[in-house]
Amino acid sequence: MGYDTLSNHEDSDDVEISDHTCYPEASTSDRKKRKLSSDTNHGNARDGKRPIKQPCRTPVATTSTEAQQTDDVYANLFTAQSSSIYISDSEDEDIQPADANFTKDIPLAEILSNLNQQIDNNKTSLFNISRNHLFEGVKRGLKRKSFHPRNKISVKFTDDDGSSEGAVDAGGPMRELLTLSMSNITSGQLFSGEPNQKYISCVNRCIDENEYHMAGQLIAMSLVHGGPAPHCFADHFFETVVHGYASAKPTINDLPENISIKKDLIALQQAPIKEANQVMSEQLENLTEIAGTWQVMNTEIDRSTLISSIVKWYLYGRNREALNQFMDGLSTLGVLEAMHQYPTSFKPAFCQPAPLNVDMFLCKENITRSMEGSNQYNTECLVLSHWADFLQDVHDQEIDNLTLGQILMFVTGCTDFIHGLSPTIAFMHGNEEGRSKLPKANTCGGVLHLPVIHKTYEDFKHAMVFGVTNSKGFGYA
Repeated sequence: MGYDTLSNHEDSDDVEISDHTCYPEASTSDRKKRKLSSDTNHGNARDGKRPIKQPCRTPVATTSTEAQQTDDVYANLFTAQSSSIYISDSEDEDIQPADANFTKDIPLAEILSNLNQQIDNNKTSLFNISRNHLFEGVKRGLKRKSFHPRNKISVKFTDDDGSSEGAVDAGGPMRELLTLSMSNITSGQLFSGEPNQKYISCVNRCIDENEYHMAGQLIAMSLVHGGPAPHCFADHFFETVVHGYASAKPTINDLPENISIKKDLIALQQAPIKEANQVMSEQLENLTEIAGTWQVMNTEIDRSTLISSIVKWYLYGRNREALNQFMDGLSTLGVLEAMHQYPTSFKPAFCQPAPLNVDMFLCKENITRSMEGSNQYNTECLVLSHWADFLQDVHDQEIDNLTLGQILMFVTGCTDFIHGLSPTIAFMHGNEEGRSKLPKANTCGGVLHLPVIHKTYEDFKHAMVFGVTNSKGFGYA
């Protein structure tokens, strides 16, 4: 991308001075000097060095519209491509190459907020969902002609009778759909491995039906539209997605425990080198022929190379088509490209459990209080103490079958604070609400209404557990 061209609006009264313009008309000697500098820079490029961009020295008048367009372009460069662009004011300093340390500390929420700016809120992609057939409904929505990943997502859940909840989706139903879809994808047949060590599987039917692409697309859409992250990928799978198949270096320890190949490879690894070829012939000959990794082992390096090749083939080589399909879907809305630029920012969201703690639910700024000194205020103090104890009991696993993620899901429709979601606490003081024993939530606004009728903690805890665990979501009364 070059610098701005010289403005032709010399007679316009509405002009601004731009710092991003080219040199003004110069003398013949100056032009020769600049040509020589340009030739030198091109020579550096041919020698493997990046050319030096010469800064502009003389401001030239441009219209306000042109200046605004230029500002927009440069703003996009700094937000979307900051990892690969370095700007210097010095004419003697080369443009620096991309440095991981330059971008590694950018918060994921900031990156996703920038990606979210491409969402078109004036257009809608509609999903009609039955929970009993969730993925089928999602697939229909993704295949609809009016669907586009940049469109705002609108979800209508239906109950067992097929009636729609009918509410306008202001964010809660969308987050719930993305949360349920994420759980469905990561716990289904598209991925293998332990709950927190998932990697791509290889199911021919899913490849034929393009389901791996849909899975990647849904994960990308969830991140950009405000849903949860996977939080369950194995480190070696994330590294393969970000850096490519060629750089994948999984080990025997990355293989699932319950497969015979792992046991055979461990036997091969532990056998004396003189017996290694015999072990391979007896236990791994068919596999090495299928994988194309067969070789004679004369040294420890040969054995190590063979084992690494077999592990890599088993995890990703035989799954290459599924992996490529998934990565193609993950490139939706620029997510995969952002992962390439900011891997350290994305890795916790893909590979580590969602970091939930009690303090996230107790932010004082998110509590709507009555006037201090009033009877309602005093009641709220008691309720808040019950609420804090309840959260601590859930965190300490003193309450069976209930997690902080479930509470967050009840309040916001999402199990993750990745986009800065923070529940707002309100109190049910109204004439009818004041008699309610159970909590209620507005997931679109992320507001949790706590009951104020309970005088003891045990009554409050029982009501909260019953309310959260028996709420199935939208479409259910």
